[in-house]
Amino acid sequence: MKRYRIFVTSFLVLLLSSIPSAIAFDAEQYFKGKTIRFVTGSRPGGGTDTLLRYFAANWGKFFPGNPRFVVSNMPPHVSALNWVWRKEGDGLTAFMHSTGVLREQALAQAEFRTSQFKYAGDVGDRSYVLTGYDLPYKSIRDAMGSEKPKLRYLDMIPSAADMHPHALQLMLLADWLDLPAEFGVIAERGTSVFLLEMERGNMNVVMGGAGRWFGWPKLRPGWLAEGSLRPLLDMTFFGRKMLPNAEFKDVEQVPHVYKLLNKDQREIWTALIEAPQSMNKPIVLPPGTRNEILNVYRKALEDAINDEQFRSGIKRVTGIPPTWVRGEELAKEAAEAERLWSKYREQEKELRAEMYNKYIRQLPSQVSRPR
Repeated sequence: MKRYRIFVTSFLVLLLSSIPSAIAFDAEQYFKGKTIRFVTGSRPGGGTDTLLRYFAANWGKFFPGNPRFVVSNMPPHVSALNWVWRKEGDGLTAFMHSTGVLREQALAQAEFRTSQFKYAGDVGDRSYVLTGYDLPYKSIRDAMGSEKPKLRYLDMIPSAADMHPHALQLMLLADWLDLPAEFGVIAERGTSVFLLEMERGNMNVVMGGAGRWFGWPKLRPGWLAEGSLRPLLDMTFFGRKMLPNAEFKDVEQVPHVYKLLNKDQREIWTALIEAPQSMNKPIVLPPGTRNEILNVYRKALEDAINDEQFRSGIKRVTGIPPTWVRGEELAKEAAEAERLWSKYREQEKELRAEMYNKYIRQLPSQVSRPR
């Protein structure tokens, strides 16, 4: 009887151990006929939206089963990320951000942890540039210590805690570099919104990553070539140099922010500004996504980027150099960025309050734009 029990137990162990291989994940069958919702917090018409729609139209053929993609614009970014965070990890929801996900985690309404998202990869160069519109300054150095003309910037700044990181970024530069800056509050943001405000004369500086920098020649042809739009400051992360785009080649003449900050300022800048934004166009999935689904996304991205036709299409449609970072490396970057940012989190709260009081609280309540 004892031998019989041992035999039966051994048989069951062998049977159970064979089940995973018998029911191995069939990606072809799983994705066939499915529709994947591709979400972004960006508004239609900007660099991120353009790249996302290119992916939605062309990426499916690199997936097993050739699933269909549909695009959903859900601004603002933090709300879209919250929505994706709550979704099941079934592989049918993906998100493309306009920069590092940690940038939105700094906001009070964020529900997510950057390091717990699943990362398929990051697309594009990481150039990051402050540009001026219809200004006499050749670089940010010319504006340092000046009184006029003002650098006018608009953004979503409802409170110190919920101030958009770009606003905090420019306020810190204005404070540290003695820039003639003034700020105003608007209810929505994005490249299309900023372009409209610039053309109306309400705003004359804007910053952004590769999508915006390489997208300018397509969004507003001739602006850079004619000099009405000019790069004032290279803020490419961790001391890297910005790359030239189709209309502006003389990038060596654009000062890098590292050359203008002192040691203490640079340490704060690295932790609170660079760490949260040091990605370009990351593609992320909900935190509960199973590894076999995540691996399908990573393989599909690698196959697409290695395809000459797909790669050249990215450059043609967006102007962004079709470089990329693998998902495995990106996940490590996300965890390290979160660790560094967390170390200075309390100091960031103090800086937000200080900058808000200096540049926003003194505005009359009815003023929504710089006067």
